Amino acid sequence: MPITFDNSELKQALYQFDINEEDYYILCTENTVYIVWCTHGTDALAHARQNDCVSVEIKGEWFYAEELHDFFEPPHWVCARYILATN
Repeated sequence: MPITFDNSELKQALYQFDINEEDYYILCTENTVYIVWCTHGTDALAHARQNDCVSVEIKGEWFYAEELHDFFEPPHWVCARYILATN
């Protein structure tokens, strides 16, 4: 089944996470479309704790907030990804 999303969904996500239009890319896997952007680690972790659709990249692996202990200190810069669409 194809995955679809429209421009308003993309714009809403950019606004929600305060992402500039030139500061992200779209990552497509077989079942999911993500928006990926780099930001301060504390901001990315805060987004992940507030939204179950956000994960943070730590040393090449993606983690959701519930996978990280409460006192986890992220690196200064990390990438975050948000599930934009899935099937």
